[in-house]
Amino acid sequence: MVVKYDGHACIVNSRLLHAMESRVKHLRGYHPDTGEMNQEAFFAFSNALTNSLSIPELIHNMQSAVDFQASRGIGCVHTVSGV
Repeated sequence: MVVKYDGHACIVNSRLLHAMESRVKHLRGYHPDTGEMNQEAFFAFSNALTNSLSIPELIHNMQSAVDFQASRGIGCVHTVSGV
């Protein structure tokens, strides 16, 4: 899932779309043809992914991502403000 800069829409891949389809196909903002989710569908995807990880898992994954970026020479990572 890639979240739009303003935090109100996202693009999902086909694997995630298939896994969530029964939970979101009736919601406003569900666009399976493009993978773009907005309105209620976006928040359903966001909530499902947020609730799928524990806090320790989240921290571990964030640290792994930063370590990977550093191993590739990326020395600065900046969050998107407001998201």
